[in-house]
Amino acid sequence: MSSYSLVVNGTVVQTVTANQAAVSASLNWTVPAGAAAGNSYTVQISAVNTGGHVGYASLGLVVAGSTALTGTVSLGSSYAGHSLVLGAGTYTVPAALSLNSLTLMSGALVVGVAGQPLGLTVAGALKVQCGSRLDLTAYGYAGAPATRATCPGWRRREWSRRASTPAAATAAWASSGATSAGRLWARRSTASTCRSRAAAAAR
Repeated sequence: MSSYSLVVNGTVVQTVTANQAAVSASLNWTVPAGAAAGNSYTVQISAVNTGGHVGYASLGLVVAGSTALTGTVSLGSSYAGHSLVLGAGTYTVPAALSLNSLTLMSGALVVGVAGQPLGLTVAGALKVQCGSRLDLTAYGYAGAPATRATCPGWRRREWSRRASTPAAATAAWASSGATSAGRLWARRSTASTCRSRAAAAAR
């Protein structure tokens, strides 16, 4: 690498001459003091190799419209109807909560209460920036082992590895735990496939 630069809104802020095969470094830039809410900035890192070829990576930043919360906070009913900006910290939603808008900045983690649904409604914009997350780990249906009555003739030890969803989704079999993104991986279990498996088990 010949050199690399920090560019903000098309203006070069800093350039470093490297002349190295590989570089590991950091460049710092701070949003100007007094920047108005809603102002946007395109921050780019560009690199030039010895052959003059240029590569770059960029991201967009928008100045938040309100002061960001930080730390460990319980988002109770007093926040209902607000537009929240959450900075680095852990935010617990103890009960159903409706917000006007929600922005998660890097380092923000939103969780629910163990054993209770995570009831969070956002009427307007929901923005989840890199390095933040809404954590739905283990919020899927716990379910229960199925029995032979669910699929006559099929080996119980096979069906006990899966858990049934509520009556509204009895056609699907879901894993006993949700993924970190809160999704349930499910597959169809129709009467025909049930019979074919029972037949296979009887052979």
